[in-house]
Amino acid sequence: LSKTVNFFETNPQSSNITPNTGQGLNFYNFYQSNYADGLQLYYRTSAGVWRTIDTGHSWTQLNNPTSIAGIDYIGCTNATNPSVYFTTNVSGQNDHFYRIANAQTFVPGAPTDLSASIPSAVLTASFGEISQTPSLGISTTLFMCTTNYSSIPHIYKVTNANTSTPTWTNITGDLPSTLAINEVQADPQDANVMFAATDYGLYYSTNSGTNWIKEPRVPNTVIPEMQLRSSDHKLFLFTYGRGVWYCSIKSGLTGSFEQVSVTPT
Repeated sequence: LSKTVNFFETNPQSSNITPNTGQGLNFYNFYQSNYADGLQLYYRTSAGVWRTIDTGHSWTQLNNPTSIAGIDYIGCTNATNPSVYFTTNVSGQNDHFYRIANAQTFVPGAPTDLSASIPSAVLTASFGEISQTPSLGISTTLFMCTTNYSSIPHIYKVTNANTSTPTWTNITGDLPSTLAINEVQADPQDANVMFAATDYGLYYSTNSGTNWIKEPRVPNTVIPEMQLRSSDHKLFLFTYGRGVWYCSIKSGLTGSFEQVSVTPT
């Protein structure tokens, strides 16, 4: 994990800020920045969630003294003192879903276990990225997805996530029944418009997940992650083996695509 503070210079310098945790890691995305406060970063190992509030100079494990097995993805709400959510997946066991409220000032201890809210249909599923749409101001709504190839619900909208009883609503709609979903994000200008990064390209919905449309101009490849930049309404797609793509989302036109980059630049 590296940091650069002079990215726009000709030869930007980077420094290693990886915390020395002594804990194992999975191979996929294991950190989440806080867009409301660039000094904060949240990092997960297989057994712990770690916090830095000074851009990586110092780190604190938040789930002390608890060691939680099989931590997968983490998500961070858009607030200076955010909620951090994370899931676990251990073979042969039911999944768990946790919240660390007020993570910037959280005194290390036991996270809030929200596992009782997980629908039975996905209790043993593998969850993907946990997303929240920053500029909509809905810090209590998350988007959860499953990466399994089985016929189970693949996308959930989780509301009241800041309470002890979050509500999970299946918004898989008419997506192919065995399509693995890696991440879901909503348009920051219109929450009815949503995007799904899948193992077979990009899908989008203009009616809150009732119907999904495959975008034919994006390669039929695994998209493990995407980022939707609110400042200029661009969606960036990071693929396995087919490069990085972006598209400009047309405002007020129900999510139609305006442009997709097809050149190396």
